[in-house]
Amino acid sequence: MSRVGKQELLIPAGVEANMNGGIFTVKGPKGTLNKTFRDDIEVKIVDKAITLTPKRNDKFSKALWGTYASHIKNMIQGVQTPYQKKLILEGVGFKSEVKGKEIVFALGFSLSK
Repeated sequence: MSRVGKQELLIPAGVEANMNGGIFTVKGPKGTLNKTFRDDIEVKIVDKAITLTPKRNDKFSKALWGTYASHIKNMIQGVQTPYQKKLILEGVGFKSEVKGKEIVFALGFSLSK
């Protein structure tokens, strides 16, 4: 059984979710996302909650169950928050600084006297 698939996904305020003909659509303040889902998993949208249930009890359907739940969760997050990437710089002798809109890195071997 899928632990991820069993969870009920909540739709936050400002986000709309639709399932129409196998196409799941999420609209939010940052845009719209569409994804085609197979009919092996039943997607129910009731009020502000999304539940997923497999139609068959086989290994493939159970795998899709958790996968589709993760896809829907990520789609909801994607229309809410902008994309961001965090950079972690670890190591001895690595330096970085921000100059205006640019990041200046000092990496690798350097000759200092």
